[in-house]
Amino acid sequence: MGIFKVALIAAMISLPASGFAKDECQKPDMPDLPQNGAALSADELGNAAKKVTDFSHATRAYRACLRAIYMKPQGHSRAEVKAAIKKNNAVAPQSQSVWDAYQKLSDDWKKAHDLAARQNSN
Repeated sequence: MGIFKVALIAAMISLPASGFAKDECQKPDMPDLPQNGAALSADELGNAAKKVTDFSHATRAYRACLRAIYMKPQGHSRAEVKAAIKKNNAVAPQSQSVWDAYQKLSDDWKKAHDLAARQNSN
């Protein structure tokens, strides 16, 4: 057996059996946001905004990682490429739900604080 065949076999044996895509891209955890925007202080609303922004950045990185798998699938199985596409497609609605939850918090906070400001000015 030639040295090339030995090196090729050794390289194939060293590849993980479970595939690449499983651990390659880390899905971010959904942020834990408060439920009642009207009860938040300005600092608490700011902390919620930071959580949403951090989640958004992590989601973009996750989607870029997945995109790299299905746009250049060399080294990935067909199942891994399909899984990456499916995961990528599932992220958009999750991201939208986080932004929608924050928008509701913000709207509720603004309504409560606008009302409080009007009441204090009378």
